[in-house]
Amino acid sequence: MERRFSSIVVAVDLEQRAGDAASFAARLAAPARLRMEIVAEVPRGSTELAARTELGRSIAPARLDLGSCHLLWTDAPGRAVADHVAGRAGALLVTSATTWGSLGPYMLDATAEQILEHAAVPVLVLGPNVAPAPMLATTAIAVADASDVADCAMPVVEAWLRTFPGTAARVVEVLPAASIPACDTSRHVGRYVDRLAERGVAALGEVVRGDQPAPVLVGYAAGIGSAVLVVPTPRWAAESSHWFSTTRRIIHLSTQPVLVVPADLPG
Repeated sequence: MERRFSSIVVAVDLEQRAGDAASFAARLAAPARLRMEIVAEVPRGSTELAARTELGRSIAPARLDLGSCHLLWTDAPGRAVADHVAGRAGALLVTSATTWGSLGPYMLDATAEQILEHAAVPVLVLGPNVAPAPMLATTAIAVADASDVADCAMPVVEAWLRTFPGTAARVVEVLPAASIPACDTSRHVGRYVDRLAERGVAALGEVVRGDQPAPVLVGYAAGIGSAVLVVPTPRWAAESSHWFSTTRRIIHLSTQPVLVVPADLPG
């Protein structure tokens, strides 16, 4: 059976970037004819009228029907959003993220941190350096390494290409500049290229060099043009985790959307 996304859920918090996430999601959903829902995180104590009025102002550029909005009154908005979409097969969660420089240069805002910690669906993140109206991706760039963590990303790459036709796929591995020759390690990339090919999805594979994975990947994606970086990551249980820190930095640095795929994604 072909893998596809079946719906888009947009998580917003009534702040300025709510309109960015909603507009981008609407542009994704329209040509693919995907169901779209907006989940708004509302501070406790706010009235429904006030929340819907503010939400309408925030997402006005997206020209969406407020009837498709679900309000969540919560003190843990990211966790509430993750719970709201839990168990939805084929759902794509879209959100924006800012950073808390005082807590670390790449620390994301509390809502984004909670969403990425608890979400059981792929999460498309518009980081702080993404333009208000980014171009839709023409290339999905899947990040791989010598571990099996990228296994979870391949079904998501397939779903992206089948849902949004006209998108090409690349599988990229970053190796230190002084490491062994690329030809000795490109088998990791080739394994995923072959796996996608077995599913009828054509992809290019490439090894790039650099000692800092995040800026190398962001620069590589920028050189492609309009792209989405597909980053598989384990649960963010410890800051010492390689993918934990790398994923944060990619989201912070990237001028293009980042599709985060939990390593324990169901199915």
